[in-house]
Amino acid sequence: MDPPFNEIYKTLLYNQITNTERDVPEIPFSFSVTAVVEEVELPVIDVSRLIHGAEKEREKCKEEIARASREWGFFQVINHGISMDVLEKMRQEQIRVFREPFDKKSKSEKFSAGSYRWGTPSATCLRQLSWSEAFHVPMTDISNNKDFTTLSSTMEKFASESEALAYMLAEVLAEKSGQKSSFFKENCVRNTCYLRMNRYPPCPKPSEVYGLMPHTDSDFLTILYQDQVGGLQLIKDDRWIAVKPNPRALIINIGDLFQAWSNGMYKSVEHRVMTNPTVERFSTAYFMCPSYDAVIECSSDCPAYRNFSFREFRQQVQEDVKKLGFKVGLPSSQLNRWNRARSLRSGAKLDRTINNESNSPTAPMRPIESSSRSDISTLDSDVSSSSNGDNQTDMTAAKSIYIVSDGTGWTAEHAVNAALGQFDYCLVDRGCPVNTHLFSGIEDGEKLMEIIKQAAREGAMVIYTLADPSMAEATMRACKLWKIPSLDILGPITDSISSHLGTNPSGLSRGITNSSLNEDYFKRIEAIEFTIKHDDGALPENLEKADIVLVGVSRTGKTPLSTYLAQKGYKVSNVPIVNGVDLPKTLFEIDPRKVFGLMINPVVLQGIREARAKSLGLGSSFKTKYSELGSVKEELELAKRIFAENPTWPVIEVTESAIEETAAVVLRLYDERQSNRAMPRISKSY
Repeated sequence: MDPPFNEIYKTLLYNQITNTERDVPEIPFSFSVTAVVEEVELPVIDVSRLIHGAEKEREKCKEEIARASREWGFFQVINHGISMDVLEKMRQEQIRVFREPFDKKSKSEKFSAGSYRWGTPSATCLRQLSWSEAFHVPMTDISNNKDFTTLSSTMEKFASESEALAYMLAEVLAEKSGQKSSFFKENCVRNTCYLRMNRYPPCPKPSEVYGLMPHTDSDFLTILYQDQVGGLQLIKDDRWIAVKPNPRALIINIGDLFQAWSNGMYKSVEHRVMTNPTVERFSTAYFMCPSYDAVIECSSDCPAYRNFSFREFRQQVQEDVKKLGFKVGLPSSQLNRWNRARSLRSGAKLDRTINNESNSPTAPMRPIESSSRSDISTLDSDVSSSSNGDNQTDMTAAKSIYIVSDGTGWTAEHAVNAALGQFDYCLVDRGCPVNTHLFSGIEDGEKLMEIIKQAAREGAMVIYTLADPSMAEATMRACKLWKIPSLDILGPITDSISSHLGTNPSGLSRGITNSSLNEDYFKRIEAIEFTIKHDDGALPENLEKADIVLVGVSRTGKTPLSTYLAQKGYKVSNVPIVNGVDLPKTLFEIDPRKVFGLMINPVVLQGIREARAKSLGLGSSFKTKYSELGSVKEELELAKRIFAENPTWPVIEVTESAIEETAAVVLRLYDERQSNRAMPRISKSY
C-alpha cells in the first residue's frame, strides 16, 4: 500500500549523516526543525450568514472573513453548504483509493497520467523529504469522467460545492479590498482549478521528516477538508502554531495570487504538515486558480507587486525550483526591493524558514536572535511535496550565517546587516535567502566549539568578534579543520591598531564585568535617562537642555529614533504634533539648529496607526479619529504648515527609512549645523 519510502530513501533515513572528513555528527532535530509548538483553533466563521442573514449580519460576516485573511491568512468556515455526508463519503473513497497496492496507484487509470505523486525525488537530506502521497486531479478530469463510480460521483459533488464556496468567499474578499468581484467567474473557470487528495503515511522518523515541506500556495485560495489526526501547522506572529482540527469546519487559506491581487492586504501564509509515527492522515484540497493568461494586477496607486500573468508566475516558480530548489516568490515592484530585502533579514512577513529552533530545554545551544529567514513556498497547499510532473516542491536552500561574540555581538551583527544590504537584488529578486543567528556572551571554549560544530552540520558561515586572542585562534583553527567559511571582524582591526600604537590590546570584550566604565559610558546612561523622561512632549520646559529635539505627528517613529540617538550619547526630547493642541512655546525659543521635523506617507501612517489602535484594544470610535485616512492627512497637513513656518528645521522623510538610516541623517545635519555658526536656511526634505 505505502510508496517505497524506505527503499528509495534508505540512505537518508538509516545512514548516519556524517561527513567523515569533518567528523561532525548528524544535526539533532530540535535544532533543525521546530518540534514544540502551541496548538490553537483558527478563527471560525459561520458563512451561512452570507446567504440567510440580515444585512447587518452579512456585513459582519464579510468583515470577519476579510479580517481573518488580513491577520491570519487562514480561517475555518462552518455551515458552508457542503454536507457532512459528502465529506464523509469523500474521506471513505479517498481511503479506499490509497489502500490499493502501490503499483496499481502509480499506474491508476482513474485519473490522467502523472496525477499520482509521492515523496520528494530531489531530496538530498531529511529536511527536504516530504513523507506523503497524493492524487492531483484537474477539475476537467472529474467533469469528463464517464466512469460513474462512487468515487467519481463523490468527487464531482465535492468539487462542485467547493467551487461555489470558493466563488462566494473570493467575491467577499474582492469587495472588501475594493476590487472587481467579477474577476473570479471570468478567470477562475472550472478547467483551471483542481482537487488534490492527500495521504500522510506513518513515518518512522516523525521528529526529522515533514509530511509536507513549509510552503505557501500559488493560487488564489484553497479549501481544505482534513481528518481529525492533526499535523497542519502555520506561521503566526513569527512562530509556528499547530492547527487544532475541527470536525465541523473546512479550512480556508489565502494563496500568493490573492496576496498580490489585493496589494498585500490579504496574506499568503507559510504552512507545513508534520508526520505521525503511528497514525496516517488524510485530507482533500480544492485549489482556486485562474487561467494561464489571466493577469494578476491590483488597482492601487502604489502597487507592491508588478503585474504578471499566471502563466508567467508558474513558469518562474518552476524555473526557480529547478535552479534554486525553492520558490523565490511574488514579483516585487522595483521601488520595494529594499523594504522586502530588509524584511527578509529582520524577521517580518516575508521571512520563511525551516531552521526554527526548538524551545525545549533539552535542545542544544539556541541562537538568542535570528533573522532573515528564507522565503520558501510551493505550488500546492497541504499536499505531497513531490511531483512527477511540473508541480515539484519548492524546497528551501537558505544559507546560514552564525554570528558569534564574547560581548553583545552588536558590532558583528551590524556589520553583517550592512554587508547583506549589498545583496538586496539577490535576496529579493533571485532568491538567495539567508538565516542569521546571533550567539552573544560566548566566553566558554566548550560552548564555542558546540556552536562551531553546529555550523559545520548546517553548512553555515561563521562571522565572529572575539576579543580574547586564544578564543579567536581556536575559532579560526576549528573552522579551517571543518572547512567552514569564516571571518574574523575584530582581529585584523585590533592587530592593525596595536601595531600603529605600539602596544598590546587588553583582550577583554566590551561590556563584560571587569572592563572599565569610562566617561562615554556614563554619558550614554545620562542621555538615555533624559530621553526617557522627555518622551512624547513631557517636560517641555527642559527643551533647552536637549541636544536634539524631534517634532512630528504620532507614530512617525519619534520615540524609537530618540532612544537610538540616546544610546549614542545624545539627550533627545520629542514633541508630538496634534490637531487642536498648541505646541509648547519653548520649542520656538530654543536653538533651532537642534530641531528636526519628521514626515511620513499618509497611507503608511494609517496602516501603522490601525495596527497600534488594535494592539491597544481601542474602540472603533477612537480608531476612526486616530487612524482614519482623512484625519491622518489633516494632521500631516498641519505638520507641513508648521514646518513651512519654521524653515530652519530640516524635514526628514521617514517612510522608506530604517531608524538607523534616519538617525544617520539627523546626526550628519546636527554636526554640520553645530559646527557652522551662520544660520543656514534648510527647507528641503531628505
